[in-house]
Amino acid sequence: MTATNQKWIILLALQFLLSLAGCKDDAEPISNSVNNSKPNISVNEGPDLSATDFNILFVGNSQTIYNDLPGLVVIEGEKKGVDIGVRSVTTGGYTLERHWNNGILQNEIASGLFDFVVIQEGTSASLNGRANMIKYGTKIKEQCDKYNSKLAFFMTWPSVNNYHRFDEVIRNYRDVATGLDAILCPVGVAWKEYIDATGDFSYYDPDGSHPSLAGSQVAAEVIYSTLFE
Repeated sequence: MTATNQKWIILLALQFLLSLAGCKDDAEPISNSVNNSKPNISVNEGPDLSATDFNILFVGNSQTIYNDLPGLVVIEGEKKGVDIGVRSVTTGGYTLERHWNNGILQNEIASGLFDFVVIQEGTSASLNGRANMIKYGTKIKEQCDKYNSKLAFFMTWPSVNNYHRFDEVIRNYRDVATGLDAILCPVGVAWKEYIDATGDFSYYDPDGSHPSLAGSQVAAEVIYSTLFE
């Protein structure tokens, strides 16, 4: 085989791999994955959880981590005179399946400290993501019921490149939350209504996937109003 032919074979193989990548589900990009092999329990600054009016456990990935969404929900509570304590089990790129298999979220729920457990999936636009939301959402719901916590789904959004799949994300979250008799925090609906009405994509971070500060603030407002108003 000539060197020229070898180059063409390599180029064709690369093009094939790139075409496969373009067909993948709208999974959250995983950065620095070597350091994200296990989730981190991050405790937001604030009052002792045993002394607050309400406590929320957040379970998710960088959609929750960006701009400290749990902390923004605390601030929303402060504006309304509601004392909220928060704790987060979050790692970039994690799905509900990976969180469940790790076991940390179960132990957190079993502490009995949390009035609400707010969860979000990383591949919610895909059929596989929907199936996992049902499977692991059911498991988490059973754990919540056992320890008197209310389960809530934080409806997220697709990447800008997959904006055409936004309706799938909304439908999947609605269907799963309804099927499990769980609370739905429709952040994705608020995002899509604003973007469709204005053409302004500023709720997205420049990377086209994660939330900007404005996007996280909207998420915090929707989560707070859903849980407490």
